[in-house]
Amino acid sequence: MSKVHSSFILSVVFHIFTDLRLTCQGTYLTSTARSHAINNNFHEGAVIGDFNGEFWGVYTLHQVIILFLIHKTARVILSVSFNKKLLRIQS
Repeated sequence: MSKVHSSFILSVVFHIFTDLRLTCQGTYLTSTARSHAINNNFHEGAVIGDFNGEFWGVYTLHQVIILFLIHKTARVILSVSFNKKLLRIQS
């Protein structure tokens, strides 16, 4: 099996589990928001909207931080790899 093929399969499996995780989190979030609204006599829709807004804000911030870290790590790996190739060429 080629690296591209196995990377594709791993990506699909990761995507499926990520979707399941987000679905479970969304269900839990909505249930928690609804219970909070009922217990405190708040408007249900407004509370669910606030909870969802906070969730997606944190989720997006998490994605930005992870992408930044991946970008930094990839740059370090590429620069180390490039430097090793230069040393081999110069030898």
